[in-house]
Amino acid sequence: MNSVRLHFPNHEHVDLALQPGATGLGRDPDFDRGIAVVQPDQDAFIRIVVDRRGIWMTVSEGVWGVHVNGRPVQSLACLHVGDSLHVEGMEIVLTRESVSGDAADSDAGIDLDVLPVVPHPVLRGVGGPLHGQALPVSARDSYCPVIDLAAQSGLRMLDAGECIFVQASPETGTFEVNGLPVTEALLRSGDQLRLPGGQRLIVESPRTRASRAPLPEMDAVESPEPQAKHSENWSFLWILLSAVFIALVLLAVLWFGA
Repeated sequence: MNSVRLHFPNHEHVDLALQPGATGLGRDPDFDRGIAVVQPDQDAFIRIVVDRRGIWMTVSEGVWGVHVNGRPVQSLACLHVGDSLHVEGMEIVLTRESVSGDAADSDAGIDLDVLPVVPHPVLRGVGGPLHGQALPVSARDSYCPVIDLAAQSGLRMLDAGECIFVQASPETGTFEVNGLPVTEALLRSGDQLRLPGGQRLIVESPRTRASRAPLPEMDAVESPEPQAKHSENWSFLWILLSAVFIALVLLAVLWFGA
């Protein structure tokens, strides 16, 4: 189960699961400065839309003080799992039911000692000094800036082919993946990593193009091509016969008319 949900780290508010479609979030009367799901015809602070394009947030008109990862949002924002939202002074973390790179199965089926041959992913900065920069994670390079950056934060980062393996040192303790604290994780495309220093990075990787299904071979007996040629021959024959008949009629008129 990897459904997207809203987690309230500094509040006793229960987590809210986001269903596909639009979800309006307004004031919750049962909690002090709480957030609750409201009906489409009710007033909402923000509305979050989950569809095949991703996760989008719209801010209602007249609502102020909405921030995503520390940046103010006035109308529209594209969200990622792991983003930190602030609405009405409350922190909300967009997360999943489970982290894709759980410590229990992070090493399953992957040999970290073998150099991968598939296109490796990149980490794109979200906010901070690395905002918008694409940092490749490559085990073939003698020096990799993002791996060095992770090492400065007390994290061990390895290129695992289509994934990125991250492990925290005993001194560091934990780091965040998709808004959840973990000690090690196997990051895949779309996951968000938050370094202990606060820098956020989103995993981006080229997706394998689906192979096209081979076209079915057509039987020569059922092929429409011979039928087309047959009808073409008959059409030409009828035109020829019509021309001969018209010529004979004209000849008869000229002969008997004279």
